Amino acid sequence: FNAEKRQYVKDTDILHKGQTIKNKTIRNAEYKGNTCVFNADDTSKIVYILKNYEDIKELLAWFNKQKNVVEPQNLKINRNRLNGAVKITTVRLYINVWEKFKSFMKQYQEYKSKDLVTMALLEFMDKYKK
Repeated sequence: FNAEKRQYVKDTDILHKGQTIKNKTIRNAEYKGNTCVFNADDTSKIVYILKNYEDIKELLAWFNKQKNVVEPQNLKINRNRLNGAVKITTVRLYINVWEKFKSFMKQYQEYKSKDLVTMALLEFMDKYKK
C-alpha cells in the first residue's frame, strides 16, 4: 500500500534493490525476487505429468467409459449348493423385474428356473452378508 498515493501498487513499482522506503533500506540479503513456490520434488512431478499427458488423458478417458460398464460374466451354477428338499412358496416381485428375469431364464434354458432363482438368492446373500 502506497500511503502517499493512498492506493495499492505493484511491488515492482515501489520495491527495488537499494531503494529507501520510510527510512529503511532494502538490503540484498532481504530482497527476494521471483521466489519459486515449488520445491524440487513438486517440479519433477509436474514435469513427469506433462511428459505423460497424452497417456494420462487416454487412461482417464478409458476409466470414465468403464464407470458405467458392467462386464458380463459366465453363469456358474454350483450344483453342490443346490441340495435338500424343494420348498414351494409365493414371492411378490415387481413386474418389470420379473419380465427381465423371464427373458434372462430364456437365455439359460439348460437350467431350471428354481436353480437360477436359488443361485441368484445365494449369491446375493453371500455378497451382502453381515
